[in-house]
Amino acid sequence: MASITFVPIIYSIFKEKIELTSYNVKEVEKTKLKDENKIMLENFNEQMTGTLKFWKKSVVIYKNLYYYSAIWTTIISVALPILIQLFGSSEKNLLTIISGHSAIILAICKGFKVENKYQLYRRCESNFYDRYRKLLSYDQIGIKNEDDLIMNYIKDVNEIRKLGRNIETDNAPDICNKGAS
Repeated sequence: MASITFVPIIYSIFKEKIELTSYNVKEVEKTKLKDENKIMLENFNEQMTGTLKFWKKSVVIYKNLYYYSAIWTTIISVALPILIQLFGSSEKNLLTIISGHSAIILAICKGFKVENKYQLYRRCESNFYDRYRKLLSYDQIGIKNEDDLIMNYIKDVNEIRKLGRNIETDNAPDICNKGAS
């Protein structure tokens, strides 16, 4: 059971292709921005696509690991005392495997900072989309100077990106670190 339920994690690490469904670079064309600002934004957002895919893939991987560990450590911690009472000494190896599995899960989750990285990568992704939506609705919030609007957006997104890079280069090993943002 533990091996079968681990398949989604393996799939998300090696096979899953990430699509950015809630992000469309061409949404900028629909705004009332000047043409030169639209071009600058489209180019900048196109450059962000790789970073966004990396963050989203990281979120998927760490979320899968987090839920796997939460579910299995809960099941094992409740089931192990019951199984110890039910099984005799002949099933000692099975109990050792079960408790060893729980120990490995906990070690991986603590060593890779799974919960923390899941939250941080998700926050980077969410902060970008919040900032992007705010930019797209600029005409509804009374911004007058387009150039300042664009420069502030780029500055804010670069700060979000810097946070993402800090997460990525944290001293803890990173399961997702196959590419750079």
